[in-house]
Amino acid sequence: MSKFRTMFYLKQNHINYEFDEGTSSKYDKDTVMKMSVDAGTKIKINSDPIKITISRGKEIKMIDVKNKTINEVTKWVVSNRLKIKIEDQYDDSIDKNHIIKADKNKDDILVSGDTVTIYVSLGKLKMENFDNINDFYSWASKYNIEYVVESQFSDSVDAGQVISYSVKSGDTIKNGDIITVTVSLGKKIKMIDVTNMTKNKATKELKNAGIKYNITYKSSDSVEEDVVISQSIRAGSEIDSNTTVTIVVSSGKAKTESRNNNTGNNNNNNNSGNNGNNSSSNNNSSTTNPTTPSTPTNTCTPGTVTVGGELNNIFSNPESYNSVYSQLSAYFNKSQFDNVTIKIIGDSTSGATPGSFISGIMPGDVLETCTGKTYTITIAK
Repeated sequence: MSKFRTMFYLKQNHINYEFDEGTSSKYDKDTVMKMSVDAGTKIKINSDPIKITISRGKEIKMIDVKNKTINEVTKWVVSNRLKIKIEDQYDDSIDKNHIIKADKNKDDILVSGDTVTIYVSLGKLKMENFDNINDFYSWASKYNIEYVVESQFSDSVDAGQVISYSVKSGDTIKNGDIITVTVSLGKKIKMIDVTNMTKNKATKELKNAGIKYNITYKSSDSVEEDVVISQSIRAGSEIDSNTTVTIVVSSGKAKTESRNNNTGNNNNNNNSGNNGNNSSSNNNSSTTNPTTPSTPTNTCTPGTVTVGGELNNIFSNPESYNSVYSQLSAYFNKSQFDNVTIKIIGDSTSGATPGSFISGIMPGDVLETCTGKTYTITIAK
């Protein structure tokens, strides 16, 4: 009896049931091959379910399809009432139009109606000539070719162009090959030191060295106008021709507003002369409620202080995070920074050399005093 007719009969007679499946050379697919009770046995309505095994058809053992032709495998599939799916791919060891593999292994058990995917060889894949690296990327993606890209300096190949492929044009790409593509960084250039040069001299030296540059300006109390305060890339570093260095040029001293504190001084003097107790009280108040950077008093006159070129020396050859941190702390503890709040931050996520500059205060930066503003400098940790 078919599975459908069995279900209809059982439901019509209120008999509970459970299905499972099995293979059989005797019973056709989707017919009952076994029951947990014998035919003719009386069963109570809505009693415990009987177990019924439905045939999936006869067992079919998967054959070894490697190196067989499509016609041979198709004939076997049709005779066993299987379904077939065909995929193409290149292979260096299997002739064109022969089978490379299937998604089923030899002796796997199949039944009629199962689908077998076979992979047919397109023959050997040859390395091609490419006009540019983007053409290679498209080709490798199309044929699922693995590759790695390496970079190196070159005096003869422009930056971004391919120097070489690990497989020559016309050679066979073997199964599992990983092609190495070597791309040019351009000519190797050693970064020069242009700090303390005039802007005109610095830009001339950079042009002569083949180094691209940007210019920014900062006011400075210690560096003359039009003189380079700092550079974003350390002198002696090896860079490629596409790298751009930023030089910071002094725009001269910062303009500050002059403030007249005579009124405040006179008031203080009068208070002191008229009432000594009040003076004493004011002093006590100053001691118990210290002035915070965010609430300037008349004892701190707002102004500016410029960060000097000493920072370049600190970062020129960082020994360690602790060493640079100590040097920065010592520098910013100088009296000129007494009324400036500066915070040194350690960043352990950058991957840079410990002690290297990451962001924040730079030589030539003008910091405001007595404003309560917090300035930061971040270094690699």
